[in-house]
Amino acid sequence: MAKLRLYARYYSGDVYQHPAEWASGNGYATSVSAPDIYINYARFLIDRLASFSFDRAVGVRIRPNADIVSEDSEMVAERFLADFIRSSRFLPSLTPIAREALLFGDVLLKLQHTAGGVFPLTFAVVPAEEFDFEHSPRDLAEVRFIREEFTYYDDAGARAVHREELHPDHVVYYRDEALSEPAGKRLLPALLSNALPERVPLLITEREVSHPFGRIPAVHVRNRPQLGVKFGVSELADLTPLLDDVNWKMAQRSRNISRTMNAILKNVNGRLVSDQLDDTQIVSVIGDNAELEYLINDSDLAPVQSHISELKQALTDLTGVVMLSPDKLTSVGAMSGFALSILYEPLLNAARAKRREIGRSVEDFLALTLDAGVKLGLIPREEVQTARPCLVYAPDLQFTEQEKLTRLRRELLAAESGQMELNES
Repeated sequence: MAKLRLYARYYSGDVYQHPAEWASGNGYATSVSAPDIYINYARFLIDRLASFSFDRAVGVRIRPNADIVSEDSEMVAERFLADFIRSSRFLPSLTPIAREALLFGDVLLKLQHTAGGVFPLTFAVVPAEEFDFEHSPRDLAEVRFIREEFTYYDDAGARAVHREELHPDHVVYYRDEALSEPAGKRLLPALLSNALPERVPLLITEREVSHPFGRIPAVHVRNRPQLGVKFGVSELADLTPLLDDVNWKMAQRSRNISRTMNAILKNVNGRLVSDQLDDTQIVSVIGDNAELEYLINDSDLAPVQSHISELKQALTDLTGVVMLSPDKLTSVGAMSGFALSILYEPLLNAARAKRREIGRSVEDFLALTLDAGVKLGLIPREEVQTARPCLVYAPDLQFTEQEKLTRLRRELLAAESGQMELNES
């Protein structure tokens, strides 16, 4: 939980405003000072990888080589899944879901039965800090039930806890209990009460509600899953020291530039007419044998700049997200699709890896949705016996008009050559 809060602070950009939490989360000594300058590369890396991976999802197929499901499909299962995707806005939510999994390592997709809604099914996204699951001691894959728990503030201003458990055939709801007194009845100051250890009271079962799904209506989405490990791994797990080093070097370069630009006047045997100088004034010195020198800090900034470039390359090597400065990108000029594919090959490989890890769990959730439709009597069972939903993605890189014309010209020449061979035969 402490790591989750640390990653959230890196993403939001206020990590250095909490120096104690920052130092303990990264294992730094208390004497280490935070950088003065913060560039939020954490948000850039997470957002870029999530958007490049799932912004191009254009639809879903339920069988290989089949058409994308639509509301005009002949099969009931395809129409059902298309209605679910449209009503819940499932595809536009893939990028936020992936961002949550990339940042915190885990996210839970929960299927909900909405009998009185526009569509009988919808989904909810449960963040990593709000769920846990009980499993067999011998097998992590044998999940017994999933527990969802979060805190909130009620109408009286008291902090309360909510818990529910998802079982294969029912949902257990516990009675919400207060963790603190209402705002108007607190005896301790707010700072002191927040410093006290929080004790969750014994929660009492309020009700049990059966559901028709026949299995736990949720799918655990893990980032960078590992065998025998319960939870996923955040993309920032290996990056926080590098992000700190980048900001330390940026602050160092900024200080060096400031010292270099602030000139110091040395006056020998003379008198300065103006003792307060700026870059718009003309300095004149009165006196015999007057000597005026500018003492500047001639420190070389090249090592700092090269180190920053090496650190950014290390971030690219670890995440696959290519970072190019605008001046370098504009100097490249118009590039072909082939050249862009070489330039962005690390990002393409990283996106494919995330589509296998996160996308596979998303496809499992769509399979759960189809199975729920069968259990609700809305889909014939024989239509989904061999169904395996898979996401369909648009091309990652677009070809230039010249490349499209070249390809079309080659296809026409090939067609003409084939027609000529047919006529000769």
